[in-house]
Amino acid sequence: MRWMDMTRPDFEALPADVALVWPLGSTEQHGEHLPVGTDTLIVTDLVERIERAQPDRVLLLPTLPVGASHHHRAFPGAISLPEGIYSAVLQEAVGGLIESDVCAPGRAKRILLLNAHGGNIAPGQAALSEIAWRWRARPEVIVAFTSYWVATADAIAKVPMETPALTHACEYETSMVLALAGQLVHMERARAKSMRWEGTRFTPDASRPPTVSVAAPFHARSANGALGRPDLATAEKGRLLLDAIAADLIAFIDEFIAWPDLVDAREKG
Repeated sequence: MRWMDMTRPDFEALPADVALVWPLGSTEQHGEHLPVGTDTLIVTDLVERIERAQPDRVLLLPTLPVGASHHHRAFPGAISLPEGIYSAVLQEAVGGLIESDVCAPGRAKRILLLNAHGGNIAPGQAALSEIAWRWRARPEVIVAFTSYWVATADAIAKVPMETPALTHACEYETSMVLALAGQLVHMERARAKSMRWEGTRFTPDASRPPTVSVAAPFHARSANGALGRPDLATAEKGRLLLDAIAADLIAFIDEFIAWPDLVDAREKG
């Protein structure tokens, strides 16, 4: 089911065993070779695969193409919301769903925010905390936030790639966009410049996330806005990645719907 195709009676007839899936993208530079819509393009393809596989169990909301991308604004192309405003957007939109007939008792009670941009993670987590408190009277409506590369890390690790981890405008993202819209990729310009602090606690190695956070805009980390080895990307790698990620997310939807409802633990003594 697709949100934008629904009529009001369709919403009123929603069963409880449906997951609302809201894809979160961004509009920002991805080096000299990828389009600014890279994150939005990837996450939209993934959620469309999920909906096609489970059209009766997934209600797909329209992709949010603007994220928290202020750290990319030194390069042209970014359309960005400050983190606080982005977090508020997520809170108010999700809260509106919880308070609407869509999530009325007996109807949908699982909401998944599927993210495709690293800058959305911190405000997304902050939004979850606020949602949990503001709508504490509806604990049975479970709201979850995850980034696709985190949720499906084990599946991604099984795809034969030449670099150890997905970063930004890298072998992984470039491969997926080659598979989805190769005409938008300029492989003759696919290169990364100046990854800072390699071997430090900020970047212990390319396969692990930083153990220290740093106030550094993206142009302080990469002279051209790309990381990793985008020159190693191929469309075949992208197809393998998209297939593996989508299959794992489809399996997660079944798990998510089957999670037991949260309750007020105080009532259980």
